[in-house]
Amino acid sequence: MKADGPSWDDLVWGEAETDLLWETFHENSKSSGYDDALPNQVVVDWMTRLKNALVYDSADAVPLPGPERFPPFTRGLGEAIARRHTPRGLVPTPMPLETLASLLHHAYGINRWNEGTHFPRPFRNVPSGGGLFPLELYVHDRGLVDGLQPGLHHYDPETNCLRRIMDGDMTEAFAPCLYQPEIIRGATVAIFQTALFRRSTFKYRDRGYRFTLIEAGHVAQNLNLVATALELGVWNIGGFQDRRIDRLLGIDGVNHATVYMHAIGREAV
Repeated sequence: MKADGPSWDDLVWGEAETDLLWETFHENSKSSGYDDALPNQVVVDWMTRLKNALVYDSADAVPLPGPERFPPFTRGLGEAIARRHTPRGLVPTPMPLETLASLLHHAYGINRWNEGTHFPRPFRNVPSGGGLFPLELYVHDRGLVDGLQPGLHHYDPETNCLRRIMDGDMTEAFAPCLYQPEIIRGATVAIFQTALFRRSTFKYRDRGYRFTLIEAGHVAQNLNLVATALELGVWNIGGFQDRRIDRLLGIDGVNHATVYMHAIGREAV
C-alpha cells in the first residue's frame, strides 16, 4: 500500500525526471555476477589485432627528449596537489621541447616494458581497465614550442615522438569550437584526449565506455599535477562542440572521438 504524500526521493530530489540517457546508460552498464568473461586468449588475440597507438608513419616525426632531459620539478607531490587550481587566464609563452615531453610522458607515457611478462602491451603511467589503454593524445602547438613546427601533432608513446599531421597555427580554427574561446587563445599548447572505444568495449562491453572516461580522468590528473610542478597553468575543458573538434582532428567522432581537452600555458598575473 502506497503511503499518502510525497516519497522520500521526491522530498530530496524534487519531482522525478524520466527518460534520462545518463541513467539509462548507467543502469545498462552495471556489472552482475552473471556476466561472462572472455577467455584470456581471446582478449590477447584482440589486443594483438588492435594497435597500441595509432600509426601516422607518413607524417614527419619529431623525437622527444627522454626523462634524463626533463626539467626539474619546482614543487613536490604534496605541494603540487595543494596548489593545483584553474587559472583565471593563460598567457601564450615559449615552451622548451623538454617541458612538453615531460607533460606527455607523465600524462600517458610508458613507464615499463612488457618483456618477461605474459602481458602483450607495455605499461603506462596511469591505471587502465584490463591494461587496454584506449586513449590517444593530440597536441596543438601554435609555434611556441622549441623544435616544433606549428600545427597538430599526434603523440606516440612507444617511439616517444610527435608526428605532425596538420601544418600551421590552428588556434582560430579551434577557438570557435569552445564555449570559452579565450581559453585556447591564451594557451601555449592544447592537448586533446581522444578515445578508441573498441579497445575497451570488446572486452567490457558497455562498461568499457565507463572505464575509458575514468582513464581520461587519470590522464588529466597526471597532466595537472606535472604542469603545476613545472609552474604552468592548465584549463581542463569539457565545454567544446564535439563534432567540430573531431572534424578538425580528422577523426570520425563515433568509433574514435574527443573526450577531454586541456589548454596549457603560463598563468596570467
